[in-house]
Parts: sequence; C-alpha cells; structure tokens
Amino acid sequence: MRQLFVYSIVFFINFNIQAQYNVYNSLYIKEIEIVSNRLENFVTGNRIEKIDSLSKEIFKHDNLSDVLSNLSIIPIKSYGVSGISSASIRGTNSNQMAVLWNGFNLQDPLTASLGLNLIPIQFIDDISIQYGGSSSLFGSSAIGGVIHLNNKADFNTNTNIEFNSSYGSFNTYNTGLNLSFSNKNFNSKFRAFYKTSENNFSFINTSKYGHPEEVNQNSDVESKGFLQENFYRFSDFSQICSHYWYQQTYRQVPKNMSSDAGEAYQQDNWHKVAVKYYKEILNADFYFKSGFFYNSTHYVDNEVFVDAFHSSVQTINEAEIKINLNNSNILNFGLNNNYTQGNSESFLNKEDLNNFAGFFSYKFKSENNRIVFITSLREEVIDNQFIEPNFSIGANFILANKFESKINFSKNFRAPTFNDLFWLDAFARGNPDLKPENAYTLEIALVYSPFNQKKLLNIEFSLFYNYISDLILWQPVFNIWTPINLKENLAKGIELNMSGLAKINKFQLNYKASYSYTKSTIEKITENESENLLHNQ
Repeated sequence: MRQLFVYSIVFFINFNIQAQYNVYNSLYIKEIEIVSNRLENFVTGNRIEKIDSLSKEIFKHDNLSDVLSNLSIIPIKSYGVSGISSASIRGTNSNQMAVLWNGFNLQDPLTASLGLNLIPIQFIDDISIQYGGSSSLFGSSAIGGVIHLNNKADFNTNTNIEFNSSYGSFNTYNTGLNLSFSNKNFNSKFRAFYKTSENNFSFINTSKYGHPEEVNQNSDVESKGFLQENFYRFSDFSQICSHYWYQQTYRQVPKNMSSDAGEAYQQDNWHKVAVKYYKEILNADFYFKSGFFYNSTHYVDNEVFVDAFHSSVQTINEAEIKINLNNSNILNFGLNNNYTQGNSESFLNKEDLNNFAGFFSYKFKSENNRIVFITSLREEVIDNQFIEPNFSIGANFILANKFESKINFSKNFRAPTFNDLFWLDAFARGNPDLKPENAYTLEIALVYSPFNQKKLLNIEFSLFYNYISDLILWQPVFNIWTPINLKENLAKGIELNMSGLAKINKFQLNYKASYSYTKSTIEKITENESENLLHNQ
C-alpha cells in the first residue's frame, strides 16, 4: 500500500528531469535530418511519410505500435499489452513489410515477424514510412512498404541528462533515462528503459454462462533494455558510428475467455550490434556497415508440457558507393551478404542460409528538378540459388508550379523463412523446395502544393495496385501441415493525404488528415477451398 501511495503521488503525473550545460525556460526540440543514402536519394515515385519531431516527443514514452496507430494510416493489429502488435501496409501481410533499423532488417529470420510494441520510441531518433514495394533497394519483405528507423549524431550539444517516469492504471509503470555527451567531433549516447504492467483489468466474459465479470489474469508484462551509441567524425567528410541494443521482454500468455488463465509465458531476448562507416572522396560517397544480431524466444506452458527454445544468429555486411557523375546523373551500386543460423527444437539440425545480393541504381534529375527519373536492379543469390531479379522504375514530374506527379513500377519478393523451410515435428513439416513470393506493384500519385515553399498546405492523392503470386500457405497434406506456393492476391486502393505547417510568431501548428481505401482479394484458391472465396476480400 505504501509503495502504491508513493507511485500515485510521484508518478501519476508524468514528469521530466533535464540537466544540460545551457538551461532553457522552454522545451527545445531538435530538428533531425536523416542521412540514409538509398532512402533519401533513390526512392522516387513512392509516398514517404515522416513522423515529425514534435509528434515523436509526445509519444516518447510509448512504442512503435502506438506511434503508427496514432500518426499514420497503417492498420495495426494488437493483441493487448502482453501480446504482439503487427502492421499491414496496403493490404499485404505483416511479414511482407520490412522494418529497417539504421538499414538493418529487424524481422525475425525464423518467422519474418516483429512485435512493433517491443520497440521503444525512446530508442529511435527518426521514423519514416515508405509506402509501396522496394525490394530492389532493401531486399526481402519490402512488398507493401518499409518502416525506416534511424539514429543520428548530435554534435556540439555538450552534456544532456533526461529522466522520465510514469505510473498508470493496472499497475503500469514506465521509466526511462537518456544520457548524451558531445563536442565538435564526438557524440556518445546511452538510453535505457524499464516497463512493467500487471494488465489486470476487469471485463465481462461473454463466453461463459451468465456473462460474469472477471479479472484478466496471467497477463503480466515486463520489458527492459538499453542502447549505447558512439559517433566519431574524423572530418566533415568522414564518420564512423557504433550501436549496441540489448532488450529483454517477459510476457505471460493468457488463454481465451472460455478457458482458465493458465501459467504460460514467453521470454524474448535480443542483442543487436552494428558499425557503420561513411567516407566522401571527391565525387564519390563510400558506405560500409556490419551488423551482428542475436534473437531468442523461450516459450513455456507446463499444462501441455511445452518448453520450447528458438534462436537465430545473423551477420550482415554491406558496402556501397554513390558516384555523382555531374549535377544530373548519379550512380549507386553495392554488395550485401547476410549469413543466418537458426536453431530450434523443431528443426532436425542447426540450419543456416547465406544470402548474397548485388544492387545497382541510376538517378537522373533535370534542371530545377522538374524531372527526376530513377531505376534500380537487385539480384539475390540464396544458398547458391539465383532468384528472379527485382527492379523498380520511378519518376517525379513537376507539371506546373503547384502540381507534381509521381509514378513507380516495381517487382518485389519475400524469401521463405526458416520455419517455412526447416520445421519438422509430428504434425507439421517445412518445405525446402519453396519459391519466394513475388509481387508486381504500380503506384501513381498527384501532389498539389498551392503555397509552394511555405508548406501551408500539401495534398497528395495516390492510386496503387499490388499483385502477389506464389503466396506461401500452410495446408494439410496427408494429415501433415506443410507450406506450399499456392495462392495469388490482388491488393488495390486509393490514399488521400492532406498536411500543412503554419508558424504564427512563436507558435507552430502542424495538421494532417488522411483517408485510405484498400481492397485485398484472393485471385487463386486451393483445391479444398470454396469458389466463393475467389475474387472476394
């Protein structure tokens, strides 16, 4: 009771403690620019939505799922505080959307899934959402779109200390710490968080006789982690940075309303280590990055005698070069190697895959950027097997001073996961002969900006079309579930977005309104499915 009283008095209203070399009377929100070569220079024809720093500041105690749910038109499927949240862009599945952290894909290689509610916004400096396919730039899973999460240096900000904490309903407690030191050429950042919730809300159980009021049980969640980053600038033309992200999440797994609560739980751990280097020499920019990623999941349900442990280890190395031939022509090409080892009690052995890729992009821009044309090509070799090349062609046209048109056509793919290929137990079996899912995407957009550089109003209307073939579907074959390339899917729709920024003296007003309509239909069915499903949502 005493602890609850203290929390209620001290933490019920969120507070901030900030200490820094210079003290300001008002909140200062730094303007952040992304330094991401392919996103900034070679994505043309796709719509890109950036989460502004003010909105991010408002949600800094939340997770990525909350931010996307509140600040974008992306549908979020959430299974509660102790469950998993996933997203769907333009009618595609959650595993057909890539989530990149400083250019590295965060999706679990065993399942291609990622709980967006596990990513604390406190650890991310900049969020951008790219709608539409771009596998030629970013590889597997970039069919419906890409969520870009980036961190960057803040030089010349001296020493900053920020501590925040909050307490809410159902014994939900959240605390975070940010430390930063920097001078002209060096910046070190340390961020940490701790979050726990009993999640013991009351509800009317409509699945039981008499609809009794019950309390949600076996639904606790506890998550903690830290991120250490170092940035060193040799000069204005050379920089190296390192990132280490550790996180542990413990979640109890509740059963459905018709069953007792049970005692199942799951623990997730990850270690993410990355190093990036940038160097500019004359008209060429060199980029190199290397990453080591470890993920593990431990699921226990003693009632059904399940104690399962799954883990993966990834090493990713990538080198690329951007050459500015002149003011109108830019070339970009590079190599990527991704080696992954998967370990699961449901695999016969420790399995591994090596994915080697080469990619190339060309950009042309006319005088005053009235015409911008980009084409990209990527070839992947998965365990010495060449897959169909992926490409994209995009262009922006300034039709008049206030109108701009965009068009993009691309071929994209999603590689089978380790579970799809290697799973083996008494009831299910993977399929090592699976082909990647393939998709063809077309997007056409018209942008109207009546006030040009003043940014008072911007209206964008988009049409999109996404046809996916060789969809991987698990189905019973001789009473054994196995994945097969069977289905075809068509997702099409429209998006309308209006946004603007107005400054009045010391006040700044940001506004945004969005509408989207998506229809995703089945274009090919399996032998055991009804024809009523064909061409229906």
